[in-house]
Amino acid sequence: MSLPDCPTARLPDSLDAEVVVVGGGPAGAATALHLARHGRRVILLEGRDLAHERPAELRSGEVLSPGGQHELARLGLPTRGACWRYDDFTALRNHWPGGRVTLDPLPRGLVYWQTNRGRLDRALVALARAAGVTVHDGQRVSDLLRDDRGAVCGVVTKAGRAPGRAWRAPVVVDASGRYSAILARLDAKRPDPEFRRAALVSFYEWMPDCARGVWEQHFFAVHHSAVKGAMMAPGLYRFSLEIDLAARDTYAARHDAHTPHTLTLAVLRD
Repeated sequence: MSLPDCPTARLPDSLDAEVVVVGGGPAGAATALHLARHGRRVILLEGRDLAHERPAELRSGEVLSPGGQHELARLGLPTRGACWRYDDFTALRNHWPGGRVTLDPLPRGLVYWQTNRGRLDRALVALARAAGVTVHDGQRVSDLLRDDRGAVCGVVTKAGRAPGRAWRAPVVVDASGRYSAILARLDAKRPDPEFRRAALVSFYEWMPDCARGVWEQHFFAVHHSAVKGAMMAPGLYRFSLEIDLAARDTYAARHDAHTPHTLTLAVLRD
């Protein structure tokens, strides 16, 4: 989207910003950064306490496609040697049912980046701050503000046990993800009929026969399941078990296994 540059102007006393962005992940930080560079007054609200708490470095592990890499380049985020970037991979090794194995290089020199999402999030928020975005972390949205016509005109946040605070802006961008309080308040969250599978992610210190720069994929006939992952760095391997939701729930009940690691082991043992 192309935005016209907007010279900074004094905001009405009733407003805190032109745009309030909720959520400090890649979508929220990139949106706030883009708006600020076009002269908009932007406040970014993040639920995690980035100033005092160390966010989870590896929540599920993330892979950046060439498209995602292009977007980071557009934002001007330094990527070479960045603390959030782990090993790249350039080939897929597929282990098929029946024992056949194929090694398939990615076409035309494509590369996928493995990343540390906690560090990437902080790097993007820091870039947004440098562009003039006002960042308030530790602020969790608890409600919406509405004007006399019922239109949304801001949000209310809670920070620990402190009283709720109102943030007023004519535009509110919700980038807070699947657990969005805004979607809940608007009664706009609906189950996705296509969502029938789960990915159970776990990390390991060692994995046999796992080569650097190769994404491993083991496909199983049972429950149409698969195990996928790679070495992210020496001593750090990320693998996810992809399985039907119904099968996941069956295994959880049968084996009293409820963490990704214990569920993965239960399925693989079977």
